[in-house]
Amino acid sequence: MNDVNSYLASLDSDYAAASDASHLPDGRYTMICRSAELKENKNRPGFRLAWDLIVMDGTYKGRHEWKSNAITKESLEFLKGDLKKAGIQMERLSELAGLLPSFAGRMLEVAVLTKAGSDFPNVYINRFLGMGDPAQFVKTTATAANSDGFTPISEDVDDLPFD
Repeated sequence: MNDVNSYLASLDSDYAAASDASHLPDGRYTMICRSAELKENKNRPGFRLAWDLIVMDGTYKGRHEWKSNAITKESLEFLKGDLKKAGIQMERLSELAGLLPSFAGRMLEVAVLTKAGSDFPNVYINRFLGMGDPAQFVKTTATAANSDGFTPISEDVDDLPFD
């Protein structure tokens, strides 16, 4: 148990500096689109446009926020407005899938607003700012824990309790 405590203690300063991965606070952010894709809805028929946005500066630089546009007859004006504000022009909705690769790198002014009584924020695209490289805003993954003392089991061991 002492090894566990010393290991955890070695991560104290990293833990103190880590964010809690909650939603971004309400406000305006400069974000870059990492990717966008069409996804099938989970709870109803149809599809939605899912945006992966990354904060470009400030305290929350590197944090992701996701925006989703429902694609229904009732929501087309909102989708069309978001696409226009993101600098994406198209004549027919059927062109959307072919344009998805062009979403990556779009720098946007975005507003995040959580309505009273809601657990999840609404994400609003305000305007297109230009193009950039999303790779420079992606946080690097943490390094793996020290694996000293770890011995892999040979795959040809016959005495394992499962197949």
